[in-house]
Amino acid sequence: MSGARENHKKDGCQGWIIAAYFPLGLGSLLHHPALKEIARKHGKNPAQVALRWLIDQDGVIAIPKAATTQHLRANIDIFDFALDNEDRVRLNKTHGPGFLTKVYLRAVRDVVRARAKRA
Repeated sequence: MSGARENHKKDGCQGWIIAAYFPLGLGSLLHHPALKEIARKHGKNPAQVALRWLIDQDGVIAIPKAATTQHLRANIDIFDFALDNEDRVRLNKTHGPGFLTKVYLRAVRDVVRARAKRA
C-alpha cells in the first residue's frame, strides 16, 4: 500500500472522493523542473506525470481539461507507466507551482476529518 493510501485512511477520509478540477494548475504546474525530469525519465510529458501522480492518490479523481484531441489522447495515455517510489517522494516534496493544489487537497481532507469526528 502506498503512503498516500495509508495517509488517506489515517486522515479519516476513507470513503470520500475528492474531485480535482483543472488539476494541472492551468498549466503553471507543468514548468516545474522535477516534473520535467521525471517526464523525461518515463518518456512522457509533465502533464502526464502530474496526472499519474494525482490518480495514484487514494480517494482523488482528476478531471483535466483537454482543449484538443491531442491533449485528450495524452491525458488518457498515462496508464502504461508507473511512478516509482523515488518519483513519488520527489513530487511529494515539491513546493513550486502547483503547491497550492496540494495545500487545497490537505485542507479538504482536514474538513472531512473534522466532519468524520463529529459523526
